Amino acid sequence: SLTLWTMKFINPDIIIFKLALSLFALSKTTYVYSPNISIDSTNSSAIFHIQNKYAEVTWKYLNYRYGWYEAVKHFHSIIYWLMACTTSTIYVQTISTHADNIDLLVELTEVTLILDDVEKIIDTK
Repeated sequence: SLTLWTMKFINPDIIIFKLALSLFALSKTTYVYSPNISIDSTNSSAIFHIQNKYAEVTWKYLNYRYGWYEAVKHFHSIIYWLMACTTSTIYVQTISTHADNIDLLVELTEVTLILDDVEKIIDTK
């Protein structure tokens, strides 16, 4: 199963897990969900710089914790995990229920943010 394949790349070390999530959040694959999401290319270099820093911190942690040879294996696993998550995301998006739920979640988040802004405007007046 695709889920089990994806899960086999997850590292049980919580620090590696958090660093990997940071790398995933900053990758361009986060825009896979919708073609309507515009990618601000002016900030791409800033995001790339931040992602490089996270990759460097991740590598230094792995090297410190496991030594060079094992660090390479763990970093390789992180890359495969990103690829597996991307593959899973693309597959899940073909399921209409999932896509509808994501669209609903996005709409509810937008409405909540708008209502919060309106509430702040009312409170300041």
